[in-house]
Amino acid sequence: MKKTMRKRFRAVYLLQHVARSGRHDEDVKTLGIFSSRREATLAIRRVEKLAGFKRYREGFHVDRYRLNERAWTEGFVTVGSSS
Repeated sequence: MKKTMRKRFRAVYLLQHVARSGRHDEDVKTLGIFSSRREATLAIRRVEKLAGFKRYREGFHVDRYRLNERAWTEGFVTVGSSS
């Protein structure tokens, strides 16, 4: 692979949308993975006026992830529900 290609794709941008309804209910949608923040922003512009998204316009999130690096470095705990 050429050096310029390796340099170009060191990171990707994950676009997600979260619609919160109520205190603990949320609907998370992964809308795409993009090569730049600009491309992710353009994708938001294309969907923000669609049904559902226009009601939760503050729900768009773009996160940068470096390739070949772990994003989660610690363990986790779960909280059980009392049924």
